[in-house]
Amino acid sequence: MLCSVWLILFLILDNTISSASESIRLVNGNNSCSGRLEVFYNNQWGTVCDDGWDLSDAAVVCREMGCGDALEAKSGAFYRPGWGNVLMSDIACVGTESTLSSCTSKKEGDFNCEHSKDAGVICRSLVRLVNGSHSCSGRVEVFNDDQWGTVCENGWDYSDAAVICKEMGCGDVLELRIGGFFGQGSGSVWLSDVQCSNTETTLRHCNLQGWGQNSCGHEKDAAVACQHAAVVCREMGCGDAVAAKSAAYFGHGGGIILLDDVNCIGNELTLTACESSRIESYDLHYKDAGVICQSLVKLVNGTNTCSGRVEVFFDGRWGTVCDDGWDQSDASVVCRDLGCGNAIEAKSGAYFGQGSGLVWLSDLQCASYSTLRNCNSKGWGQNSCGHEKDAGVACQLNIRLVYGITSCSGRVEVFRDNQWGTVFDDGWDLSDAAVACRQMGCGDAIETKGGAYFGQGAGQIFMGSINCFGNETMLSDCESHRWGMHDHSKDAGVICDPSLRLINGHNSCSGRVEVLYNGIWGTVCDNGWDLADAAAVCREMGCGDVIEAKSAAHFGQGSGPVWISDLQCSDTDSRLRDCKSSGWGRGSCGHEKDAGVICKENVRLVSSANPCYGRVEVLRAGQWGTVCDDGWDASDAAVVCKQLGCGTLLEVKSAAYFGKGSGTVWMNNVNCFGNEPTLMNCSYNATPNRCGHEKDAGVICGSVKVMLRVEVKANLGVDPNAAGIISKLSEEIGKNLQINGAFSLKTQTDGKIFHKRTGAAP
Repeated sequence: MLCSVWLILFLILDNTISSASESIRLVNGNNSCSGRLEVFYNNQWGTVCDDGWDLSDAAVVCREMGCGDALEAKSGAFYRPGWGNVLMSDIACVGTESTLSSCTSKKEGDFNCEHSKDAGVICRSLVRLVNGSHSCSGRVEVFNDDQWGTVCENGWDYSDAAVICKEMGCGDVLELRIGGFFGQGSGSVWLSDVQCSNTETTLRHCNLQGWGQNSCGHEKDAAVACQHAAVVCREMGCGDAVAAKSAAYFGHGGGIILLDDVNCIGNELTLTACESSRIESYDLHYKDAGVICQSLVKLVNGTNTCSGRVEVFFDGRWGTVCDDGWDQSDASVVCRDLGCGNAIEAKSGAYFGQGSGLVWLSDLQCASYSTLRNCNSKGWGQNSCGHEKDAGVACQLNIRLVYGITSCSGRVEVFRDNQWGTVFDDGWDLSDAAVACRQMGCGDAIETKGGAYFGQGAGQIFMGSINCFGNETMLSDCESHRWGMHDHSKDAGVICDPSLRLINGHNSCSGRVEVLYNGIWGTVCDNGWDLADAAAVCREMGCGDVIEAKSAAHFGQGSGPVWISDLQCSDTDSRLRDCKSSGWGRGSCGHEKDAGVICKENVRLVSSANPCYGRVEVLRAGQWGTVCDDGWDASDAAVVCKQLGCGTLLEVKSAAYFGKGSGTVWMNNVNCFGNEPTLMNCSYNATPNRCGHEKDAGVICGSVKVMLRVEVKANLGVDPNAAGIISKLSEEIGKNLQINGAFSLKTQTDGKIFHKRTGAAP
């Protein structure tokens, strides 16, 4: 978890990297090879319009910047709008040019373009830091001849390290590291005796002795720890600085701007102790500085990112907290410290499993203190607690998935400023979705959804142009733009692998209950298992009401851990993992006590005396609604018949044949192949549409009984009722008539199938 800080002093920082030719530069990127493109033309710096902007153009920029291949051409002011003039537009590069100025383009005065269309680029970085404690520390590795290699420590000094920190967008040098401090690399040792003057923007602009021209071994791999905004993080009581943010990343502040050109060595105790200029300006808030620091508190082994065993970092080591005196006030401080919602419950007795190492704190008295480290306690390491008393916490999540089929799918909504808002789908991809799924405690991201696939939200759009690496703890840790718009037609959604499943049931809404915890599937013990617990499972699975709670491995014995026992779910628990229990992995149950459930299906047929005829209705978000007949065909209807155990499809119905329904039209343009286990597994559109209930879809399912009289002519001495003949005859009849379904030859009361005809055939 990261500690994000909006600096009250409103520093002015500039994350700008220029090329060696000083004719182009990249601004506000994560490193020297990404950012908003700015060009120097007519003695001024300005931006580039994204009209016609593509990967061929971006490739030329990457080459001119001394970066690797172009990964993405960014548009729509992805790296925030610039200022000044928009100097170029409609750039048309072949992709082989050495400089952007060699490409054809329109110049200022020949086009109209706003800064909302500023172009940007993401190039492959040719330098990286490996095995560090965060993205701005580690072993230095450079990319050459299609492979990564290291840098030898010979001649490695502050100026060389400073260029690396600058190139990585990581601020100033905190410490030089040598002797393979962050572990020995592999492959080639590409560089040695690097000579930088600290004026270069990338390592490749330094004086280099030649690639691979040295005899160094990996025991001499060079490394660096960059300080970012280390002084601010230290003053705030947070961990190391992870990222220095510029250009009002956390929004524009108000009032007077006090400091500019801040220059810290890195060991100062307060920001005011650093060298700086005082400017007292009111009109430069577009350059307000921010910082993201590491948190010194984390939650481990939880069911999502806002629950788990509490661990704190002290004296270079992580340790746990004793549950002596552990209460809701203490838990609330942890939740607030980690950017989660309110504390739901303070957990004790190693509810989330026993930790290791030292038990750092005990008898905490937090009251209204802002961080756990500021609370009164017995002192660090001053207790006799064992890990069987490790404290934990369950906090409210600041993210939710709405109107999905299960609890692990839906429209993404985030909680900010005491209200829920949505996420704009611009740039929304699987890396972003993976973070949302992890934060929810779900499995891997299966699919991203845009265009308000799960319906339009309400209120503000809090995040847009999200850019996650995929390994972040929370969506709020990712780079993003703050929006504040209200056009919800592009609300983002996600479908994650579920964290709950039903196994060995007769349909998708029945079976042995299994839960995913710490990446491992396990079962639920039937101790205390009742209808209230089973109902929580039905709700989480997106099924109908609970029919029966099953015990004693009714659906067969599972394998792996028995994760949970003695559940006490209430009607308000939407997920099984939100219910009270004896703790994760703490019971002594065997798989002969595995719990199961039978729920009603999430599809039903209405307005007919026959349960296999009627208007199709589906359950979503706890509400029944209908299906639009746009695109409704036999493949779609057949899936409904199969899901409900109603035999084969007899007839597809449309135009509210079984009467108009009520509520929401949940699905339209359903597109099934016909082999899906449930209607919800088919492709469909869930966005609001003009479909009214006069277009409600329906179906008639059932079976058709056809009786055929079969006559055979037997040769003399041949008994047509012989077992071998009957078997062969049945096979041939089924094959020639192409029978689809059950087929049998009727046996008469005397046990025979064939009888000699005595009269004329009817």
